[in-house]
Amino acid sequence: MATYAKAPAFLERPGMYKDYGKLGAEVFYGIFNHDLTPRCHIRKVGLDALKASGLKLTQIIGDVLAGIRALSGTHLDALDDLVVAWRGQGEIPLPGGGARRVGRSGGARIVLAARGREPTVLRSQ
Repeated sequence: MATYAKAPAFLERPGMYKDYGKLGAEVFYGIFNHDLTPRCHIRKVGLDALKASGLKLTQIIGDVLAGIRALSGTHLDALDDLVVAWRGQGEIPLPGGGARRVGRSGGARIVLAARGREPTVLRSQ
């Protein structure tokens, strides 16, 4: 649950359940509608739907960045705890892999492991 602790604030942003759903429906309708008219380029379909929706591109970008921060900030906090507040916690799940602390005191290392790859060891200098 700690991973999604900041998600409620992100999910309460205006437009999340009304405006974006309608925008997505218009884009997909423009792409997949088989009304026998010539097809438009997907970029034009998306821009036309965006203009008709009344949403601003800056608003959409802000909401996307807020969503990224809501989840990635939790991962950074967990990694910080491995370094400065280690208390025996195990591996921390990260998108695409995990991280864990190996060793104690001055010889401790943070090991980052991507799924299906060799782990990368981070050593303090």
